[in-house]
Amino acid sequence: MQTGQPDALVISFQNGIHNADIVKPQIPDSTVPGAVVPFNVTRTGETAFHCGTEGNLIVQNIDDVRLDHSQEHCKLAGQPLKRVADVRAVQ
Repeated sequence: MQTGQPDALVISFQNGIHNADIVKPQIPDSTVPGAVVPFNVTRTGETAFHCGTEGNLIVQNIDDVRLDHSQEHCKLAGQPLKRVADVRAVQ
């Protein structure tokens, strides 16, 4: 697995557990906080998706300005990003 830059912030949303634990060893120089999608998403077209239930994207809170920017972009896209101290408790 490669990222565009060695120290990238990579948020891999998964509705299962331990996804960050799987991703992090593949890109050890990157920051990979735990994250979860607490809802169902289905693909409805080539570039379209449907959110089947409601909820916010959830990510492990880390002190990183890039996560601040990601949170703002998610908000602007209409999909709020909730930061939590312990993402495993949510998963």
